Amino acid sequence: MTEGAHFDEAEFTKHVSSLLSEAIEIEKHGLKEPRFEDFHNEVDRTGRHTGPLHYPEPAEGRRPSSYDTAVAIYLERVRVRDYAVRAETEAKRIIDEQPQIRLRICEALKSVNEDVKDLAKILCAALVPLSLAGALTLPLTPLLFLGIGLVVWRAGTNGFCAGIKAK
Repeated sequence: MTEGAHFDEAEFTKHVSSLLSEAIEIEKHGLKEPRFEDFHNEVDRTGRHTGPLHYPEPAEGRRPSSYDTAVAIYLERVRVRDYAVRAETEAKRIIDEQPQIRLRICEALKSVNEDVKDLAKILCAALVPLSLAGALTLPLTPLLFLGIGLVVWRAGTNGFCAGIKAK
């Protein structure tokens, strides 16, 4: 970070929480690719379109069709999922290389419930100040914190902290 730059921990935590929530939602429910035929209405016997999803072909300056919107949302979720996979791999490597990160997380997780937003807040509160102070070599990137959150979420608090002695 450049001298004089301000790090907004609340904004950072909010961003990590949003990413983590979305990645876990995708993980829980999977990705279903939208099918074109699901977004076009059947034509009744008189040749009229039925149902609320029929739009004319989008022209310049017109809103996209429901299918176009569904595809855009799907592609965004694919992007988040792909980022999450890479971030989780990097987080595992960093956690393995720096055992004090796992220790700090486990100390902070004593008060966590199953809420993903709480998990992101606890992880950020436990690690960001130490990273800013230089006590941990941990890049302050939302994607890395997303990865750390996914590692903890997948293992569960007890699994992640197995073998860590309480102070």
